Amino acid sequence: MKVTIIDPIGFCPGVINAIKKSIGIKKEYPLKKVATYGAIAHNERITATLAQQGISVVDLDVIDAKEIKELTDILIFSAHGTDLRLMNDLETYDVKTYITICPYINLIDKEIYENPSDEYLYVGIIDHVEGATFNKNYSNIPFYDIEKGIINEDQLDYKKTYKVINQTTIDEETLKDIYEHLKYKGLNIRKCNTTCQMLKEKYEALKIKLKHNKYDCVVIIGSRTSNNTKTLLKIAQKYSKTQDIYFVNSLRDIYLQKSKLTNNTSALVISGTSTPNDICEEIIEKLSSL
Repeated sequence: MKVTIIDPIGFCPGVINAIKKSIGIKKEYPLKKVATYGAIAHNERITATLAQQGISVVDLDVIDAKEIKELTDILIFSAHGTDLRLMNDLETYDVKTYITICPYINLIDKEIYENPSDEYLYVGIIDHVEGATFNKNYSNIPFYDIEKGIINEDQLDYKKTYKVINQTTIDEETLKDIYEHLKYKGLNIRKCNTTCQMLKEKYEALKIKLKHNKYDCVVIIGSRTSNNTKTLLKIAQKYSKTQDIYFVNSLRDIYLQKSKLTNNTSALVISGTSTPNDICEEIIEKLSSL
C-alpha cells in the first residue's frame, strides 16, 4: 500500500515535555509516591509507560486536597492545565506539586493576565480537562461549550465587547460557526484564536490533502479520549472522498481491520498530538507492507 503521511507525526513538544518532566520528578524522588492529576496526556500507552516508572494517576474526580494527600506525596498537573485552587490547597497538606502545562494553554493565561481590563468569553468543552480546568480557574469568565452553548449566560453583558479565546484543540470551522452564532445573538466580539499552532496546521493540511487528492482510505492514529484526534476524524469524515476511514490506536487495531485494508492501494495517515511515535511508526510500517 502506498502511504502518504501528514507530518509531524507522533507527540507534540508539549506532550514530550510533560512526559520527560514527570519521569524526571520520579527519578528525583524515587522513594516518594508520585502521581499525575488525571492522564498526563490523552493516550493509554503513555499512562501505562508512566505506571511502569512508578507514576500513578489520581482521578480528576478527586478534588479534596486531604484525600489526595492520602494517595500521593507529589502531584503533577497535566499538560492540559493546572487547577490553581487545588494546588494552593495541597500546599497546606505538604503535597509537593509540579506543573507541566502546554505552552499554548499557558499563552491563554498570559493573555488574560496581561490584559486585566479586557472582557473575555471562552469557547471549549466543559467536560474536557482543559476546558474544565479553565472554568475552575476563571469562573468569572463566560463559557461557551461547543455542544451545550453558553453555560453561564447570566454573566454576559450585551453592552460589552468580549474577546473570544478558545480551548487549544478547537478547529477553525467550529470557531467560525460559533463566532457567527455569537454575533447572531447580538454579542459584540473580538476574535482571539488560541488554537495550538501545530493543530491549526494539522487540521488545515488534512483538509487540503482530502480536498485535492483521492485516497482509498484515511487512517487516523490516536486515542478516542483525545479531543484533537477526534477533531481529525470529524474533518476526515467531512472532506474525504472515501468512506473508508479508520480510527486506530495500536497495531492490534490494524490487524483487526486487515481484511478491509488490503482492498486499498493508497492511504493518507495522520496522528493526534498525544500519540506515541513508536505506535505511529509501527502502524505506518504495517500499512506500507500491505
